[in-house]
Amino acid sequence: MKMTLVQLATAAFLFRNDIHYLHHNVEGSGFLEAHDHFGELYERAISDFDFFAENAIVTGEVTRFPNMSNIADLPDSVFSGWNVVHNTESELGIEQAYEYLVANGNDYIEALNMGVEYASDEGFNDVEGKLDEMKEFWNLNVNYKGRRITGKKGD
Repeated sequence: MKMTLVQLATAAFLFRNDIHYLHHNVEGSGFLEAHDHFGELYERAISDFDFFAENAIVTGEVTRFPNMSNIADLPDSVFSGWNVVHNTESELGIEQAYEYLVANGNDYIEALNMGVEYASDEGFNDVEGKLDEMKEFWNLNVNYKGRRITGKKGD
C-alpha cells in the first residue's frame, strides 16, 4: 500500500496533535523530562507536516493544500484508521502517555514506510531520502526512548 504526500501530511498533523495533547496533559514523577520530550517531538512532527504539504504542492500532487482544520478535507484513508488519544478525566501518567506515543508513533512510522513506496514509484528521490531520515528519527524516539520508559520490548 502507498501513501501520498497529502496523506502523509495528514498523518503528521494527527500525530502532532496527539503529541501536543500528551505534552500538555502528562502528569506525575518525571513530568518535566516527559513534557520537554513531547515538546521536542510535536515540533518535529509539525516540521514533517510542513515538508509533506510543501512537497505535495511542488510535485503537483495538489495545487492547493487542504485546510487541516476542516475535517471534511482530511483523507478518509488516514483519519479513519487513526487511534486518537482521547481526553480523560483520570491522570495521564508518564507510562500511559508513552504507551500512546509508542502505539501512534508506530502507526506514523508505518505511514512513512508507505510513503517511501509512493515516493520511489513517483521518482521523488529527495522526498524518499527525507522519509528515510524521518523514519530513523521516529524509530529512535518511539521504539527506543518510548519503549525504554514504558519498559516494553519491541514487537
